[in-house]
Amino acid sequence: MDSADTKNLANKPPKGLYIIFILLAALAGFFYGARTNGLFACQPPDAIATEYVGTCNVTQFGDYDHGALWFGLEAEAQQAAATATVLFVGNSRIQFGLSSEDFDEWFNTQALTFYLLGFSHTENYSFFKPLLEKIQPRARLYVINIDGFFEKELTGPANSVMNDPQSLNRYKQKRYWQKVQGAVCGPMSSLCGNASSYVRKRSNGMWVFHGADFLARTDFRDRPLPVDWSVDEGIVDRYQQRAIEFFDQIPADRNCIVLTNVPNFETTIGTADALAKKLRLPLVAPQMEGLTTFDGSHLTTESADRWANGFITALGPYLHRCLSGSDSQL
Repeated sequence: MDSADTKNLANKPPKGLYIIFILLAALAGFFYGARTNGLFACQPPDAIATEYVGTCNVTQFGDYDHGALWFGLEAEAQQAAATATVLFVGNSRIQFGLSSEDFDEWFNTQALTFYLLGFSHTENYSFFKPLLEKIQPRARLYVINIDGFFEKELTGPANSVMNDPQSLNRYKQKRYWQKVQGAVCGPMSSLCGNASSYVRKRSNGMWVFHGADFLARTDFRDRPLPVDWSVDEGIVDRYQQRAIEFFDQIPADRNCIVLTNVPNFETTIGTADALAKKLRLPLVAPQMEGLTTFDGSHLTTESADRWANGFITALGPYLHRCLSGSDSQL
């Protein structure tokens, strides 16, 4: 070996350093992807022991909530839904509409348990029917948000958990990564991003929202929701028989099923009222002027608080009727 070869060898870094560089680059790439499109793009729950990330609105994580309840991955949440005295069922509009501190506090003062079993993606009865069969709830009063509820087509997440044999493993991985996220970003939140997300409280199903702009979209705040008594007869006709079949097959006392319609731009109060009358069920859906949404679909925090307070007042007589044999102080 001549002196030039010896000099070249001396200038080459040890082989072990190459391996370290490669590993560090791979780790950096993985973390960048996780923080951009994975769970690390969202903040972990403030109370990891009592909440879980239901949705992180990025491509590589998305929905966890459907699988969490369908597969029983969140046993505490599933048990809370099963044992709640009052069960609220519907889409994300009921979650936004009733996930308020005042709503929670009112039930606490009445010594009543409730569970908000609402889902994203405009979830409907094709998913809820088999889910309730799994959970076997023992609620004394059911509140069904009928907005879009009796559509038949399976949503993307529902179809995945119900029909894809690989979905269980994917949802287990999502549960696992929440533990990692909490361990890493709990002590140092800056390591995770601030993409829009919600976490679900295991004890009562309420959503807590994260993300800098999740509830701050302003394009729709100047468009108050109309109090619209027009009736879409097509929806009424389409939903009536499906509703009868659903109510006949869920473990609920028909006299203790209440319908609601959280204010929105799509399902009018007139349509909801007409369907309730066809089904001979009460509709508890207080109408208020000036309610607004933050995205054209879901009530702003201020409007939700106002509507929820009116809803609680209107729901009172039905709670009293269905819970009069309990220890409630209503």
